[in-house]
Amino acid sequence: MGLAPTPLEKFYQWEKVAQEDVFLRQSRNGQWLNYTWAEVSEMVRRVAGFISSRKLHAGSNIGIVASNCAEWLVVDLAIMLAGHVSVPLYAGQDLNSGRYILDHADVSLVFVGRFSQESQADSLFGAHRYRIALTDCQVNCDVSIADILSDAPRFDKSPVYPRAQLFTLIYTSGTTGNPKGVMHTIGAIADVVQRRTLYLPSAEPGERERFISYLPLAHVAERAGIAIRALYSNAELAFSAGLTTFAIEMRQIKPTGFFAVPRLWEKFRENLLTTQPDLVVEHLTDAEKIHLQSLLGLEKARYITTGAAATPPDLYQWYKAIGIRLINAYGMTENLIDGCLNISESECDPGCVGTPLPGVKLRFTEDGEVCFKSTGVMQGYYKDEEKSSLVLHGGWYHTGDKGFLDEQGRLVLTGRVGDVFKTSKGKFVNPIDIEHKLLSWKLFEQVCVIGQGLAQPVALTVLNHSAKMIERSALEETLKHHLIHMNSQLAPHERVSNICVTSEDWSADTGLLTPTLKVKRQAVADRYLAAVDLNRLVTWR
Repeated sequence: MGLAPTPLEKFYQWEKVAQEDVFLRQSRNGQWLNYTWAEVSEMVRRVAGFISSRKLHAGSNIGIVASNCAEWLVVDLAIMLAGHVSVPLYAGQDLNSGRYILDHADVSLVFVGRFSQESQADSLFGAHRYRIALTDCQVNCDVSIADILSDAPRFDKSPVYPRAQLFTLIYTSGTTGNPKGVMHTIGAIADVVQRRTLYLPSAEPGERERFISYLPLAHVAERAGIAIRALYSNAELAFSAGLTTFAIEMRQIKPTGFFAVPRLWEKFRENLLTTQPDLVVEHLTDAEKIHLQSLLGLEKARYITTGAAATPPDLYQWYKAIGIRLINAYGMTENLIDGCLNISESECDPGCVGTPLPGVKLRFTEDGEVCFKSTGVMQGYYKDEEKSSLVLHGGWYHTGDKGFLDEQGRLVLTGRVGDVFKTSKGKFVNPIDIEHKLLSWKLFEQVCVIGQGLAQPVALTVLNHSAKMIERSALEETLKHHLIHMNSQLAPHERVSNICVTSEDWSADTGLLTPTLKVKRQAVADRYLAAVDLNRLVTWR
């Protein structure tokens, strides 16, 4: 097999042979705006022409600060076409991290859409950055994309850049410290997406694939696994107008493949249970299962994946009961999600993320740390050789996750190397195992076990939809009963002394989750630990 075509080579292919195919769809004001390959090609080449007119030095870093929309991908392709490097930021990026990324990457030109820090736009961007407004931008900019599409010179060349050239800097959200700029090349994204596209066709033979983009495109899984994969397979790629219309849009698009993080799977379940409070998923007929799948818009999806964080076991079982098999995916920004996929239908333990994808090698260090090697592994962290050298050794990326292989050769994750803490009694505790047990109670949406310097571990929690419907005194007795039973199965030093039930949802906006919805363990501890009454089994906060 020859070299995988690069994203630009796929772009050149479809603009020639699939001009009338609809590529991008944008939901706006209750309507779908459809863009054929001929129209997308014209937009990309106009934006690339404008970028070239700015006379930036070759390989300049160009920012994208916007929520998902069709223009986001147009801009991404235009940056590539003009020979530059994209630097996407989360639309929900906090102000300090956003400023750090733009400064660290020396971004002088930025495309701006809707984002959460609009009231502080001047503080985020500063006075020296040239701003280009996408259609839904709400802040002052130097020029609009509408003006560019009507007036900018067209970029008519079709260059093929070296595969070793940088394609993007993806800044990791991180649970601690400043974000790190992960460097990926054109060749890396080509290899990874081509292999994944061939390995996981989501549509029936002869049918075009359909995807809907909802998770942030600044997240590597959404960008590589959905948006750029759509480019490679000539799929229809739809963009949601937002949370309030997403359920309707899902039913309209009926995607053939879909990816969501565990927190969203929990929200989808909550929404179904809110509209159907008497729903019991055990012993459903096939017709009833299909009806529930259709309410979610997933009745046509062949591959439905979950990842970016651990998925509670009860979520797997609940979705399995309605005929939806959640496929656990495991990868990271540093290897372009070129990791593992659990396509096995046999039962497995919590934390099982399956076998390596084609072209991916897996091994463990002596202390059980998971390491990957493939063409998807990053070049390193931008401007940070020291941190790069800590995780890259001989082409192997050291993930910081710990795990082992089960009897079927599937990778099972057991926690983060840095998550293990020591109690005041000098005993080490792995919180992940305890968190899995707590989530199995089917009462919590989010759980964080802490205990550094404490006599015993403490569980900080957020109730799920079903638990919130239970009267407090009855729920407290249930929690006490479960806690006593669980502790009887744990070693003495692992036993949870207290459960703190927090009243607010943990989110990126409150600073308790990363933009990719991972729990910031230390931030949660700082927020709630002082409120825990160590003399009570259950504390309400």
